[in-house]
Amino acid sequence: MRIIEFRAQRINGHWVYGNYTHLRKDFSTVKKGHYISNGAGAPFAFMVRPETVCLSTNAYDQKNNLIFEGDILKHETEGLFTIIWDKDFLGFAAKSEGSNAVDSIHLPYLKNCKIVGNIYQNPKLLEAVSSKNKA
Repeated sequence: MRIIEFRAQRINGHWVYGNYTHLRKDFSTVKKGHYISNGAGAPFAFMVRPETVCLSTNAYDQKNNLIFEGDILKHETEGLFTIIWDKDFLGFAAKSEGSNAVDSIHLPYLKNCKIVGNIYQNPKLLEAVSSKNKA
């Protein structure tokens, strides 16, 4: 069974996980915006930065961490790549860093990889690889 879970960064910088909703207008005490639910309690959801909303792949890395779109992964022989949603493949894909290459991925393959960061908190990882490939 596929569990649909999202991750996003709150306005204060903390990451939250759960269901995602985008309110397009204000409702009584809730402002329009992007929210991730917190499961229970008040507030019922946290306002998040929309550019950081990431969907779970439902796949796990070698340390059993759930992989989300936007994660930067490392494979021993393949190097660094980013998980993206590719509308041409209609699924998750691997974007090789330092190139424009995008490849469809077989999600069980990710079990052989390790999450080393994400594109929001670790952009310098990508810059270092890009500059190395240009040299």
